[in-house]
Amino acid sequence: MKKTNAVLLFLLIATLSGCAIPTRENLLDAWMGHQESELVASLGEPDTTVRNREGMRILTWDDRGCNKSFVVDNTGEVVNWNDTCAES
Repeated sequence: MKKTNAVLLFLLIATLSGCAIPTRENLLDAWMGHQESELVASLGEPDTTVRNREGMRILTWDDRGCNKSFVVDNTGEVVNWNDTCAES
């Protein structure tokens, strides 16, 4: 009985260890190609919004001292991101 439980526990651990835990970068990458309206609906209004030289909007949220910014093109699509915590 104990041997069976040990084998089942080993198989469970082996199976679960193959599951990837999403990183902060993966979560931010998932926004690429989405619309600005979806981003704002999920994260709320950004703390700051500015335009870069190309006329694209940069939306920034202060997330407990870490700034996460998304670049949105003229069609409203998220085309890039930057995260000060992801660099650490």
